[in-house]
Amino acid sequence: MARNIDAFTTNQIPMPHIIEKFWRIVQYTATVEISNQGIIPKRYEEQESIDNFLNSIFIPEEANAVIGVKISTSAQDFTNRKFLYITYIGTPVKYTLI
Repeated sequence: MARNIDAFTTNQIPMPHIIEKFWRIVQYTATVEISNQGIIPKRYEEQESIDNFLNSIFIPEEANAVIGVKISTSAQDFTNRKFLYITYIGTPVKYTLI
C-alpha cells in the first residue's frame, strides 16, 4: 500500500512547517527496460519508479517527506536489450505544521 509522503527537491520544508526529525540519506535505483520504446520511459514506468523510491523500505515509516531529492540517470545498451537506470537520493524527515 502506498504511503502519503511528500518529495521536495529543496533542502528546506516550506513555511509554516518545521522538521522534527532527520534520518540518513537513502538511495533507490530503478531499472526500466527501454529496448522497444527509446530512451524516454513510459509515463507509468517513471511514476512507478518514483513511487517505489518514496515507499522504499529504506525510508522509515515515521517519515512523511523526503527532502533534497536528486535524480540521476544512465543507460546501458546490451546486444539485444537496452536499460535505463534512474537513481533517486534524498533525506527522509518528519515535519509538522508550526
